[in-house]
Amino acid sequence: MEIAGKWAVKQVEINLQSGISILLKLAPGDTVEGYYYLEKGNKVGFQISGNSLMYESKPDVISGNVTSDRFSFTASADQGIAYTLKFIPGKEKDEKKVDTTVFLEIIYPVTGEVFDPMGTK
Repeated sequence: MEIAGKWAVKQVEINLQSGISILLKLAPGDTVEGYYYLEKGNKVGFQISGNSLMYESKPDVISGNVTSDRFSFTASADQGIAYTLKFIPGKEKDEKKVDTTVFLEIIYPVTGEVFDPMGTK
């Protein structure tokens, strides 16, 4: 979906069986905004990286879990043209994986590209 011919919006529902990465191809100066929240499960890890780690969601002080977050960043020549949004499913204390579904929305310039994992039902 496009907004005013300048911005694109991508909404994705992700069922996490293992870690999943979404790749963004951006030009220096491009700004990205977004958010995610858990539809199912009680914790998830989230990181944004370019050439190095740029952002990592921090656990809630009370629960110790990450269940949602907002993010924004601006692409830079130092970080390169490829940016990765990585989701890592949470684990219980007994190391069992938590069944997790994440809703993600990303707003980015129409000149950028988003590559996400595809699945069929």
